Amino acid sequence: MTDRDTLARWRAGTERRISGDGVVFMSRRYDAAIEAVWDAWTDPERLARWLGSVSGELRPGGTAVLTMTPEIEVPCHIVECQAPRLLAVVWCHPGEPESSVELRLSAVGGATIVELEHRRLPDDLAVGYGYGWEDFLDRLGALLTDGDPDSVSWAQSQEALAPLWAALAAAR
Repeated sequence: MTDRDTLARWRAGTERRISGDGVVFMSRRYDAAIEAVWDAWTDPERLARWLGSVSGELRPGGTAVLTMTPEIEVPCHIVECQAPRLLAVVWCHPGEPESSVELRLSAVGGATIVELEHRRLPDDLAVGYGYGWEDFLDRLGALLTDGDPDSVSWAQSQEALAPLWAALAAAR
């Protein structure tokens, strides 16, 4: 299991925001080249190790399905893909209205800043998406450091992150 000190270090520089118009935003720095981070988001084999398996037309204008668990399949429409800097999709998590996710990457020296913005979320889902995405960013961190993404405990992440995101929602 990824230890708490490692998770705390990864999370320390994370910028988090929830706005009243259904937007969850976070930014995190990874000590990895932008190409490696982009590859972790766009190579189906690597993506399956930390987020979920993806299938379909993996190109701008294409339709894909992200299978996060056997019970959770998220249809996605790829709106924009500009390697290695921008990926934008419209997705429809089962039982929820359509929303959009934009991923922006920027190189800073040998590191990469990842900005993730999830828009058009109902207010009652924003907190869960905040700590859910941040848990996945922890899993991405494990992958990028040659660790095991499955070593990140969802229960521990939820315990640590849910209060942070709830406080952000209450403060808006």
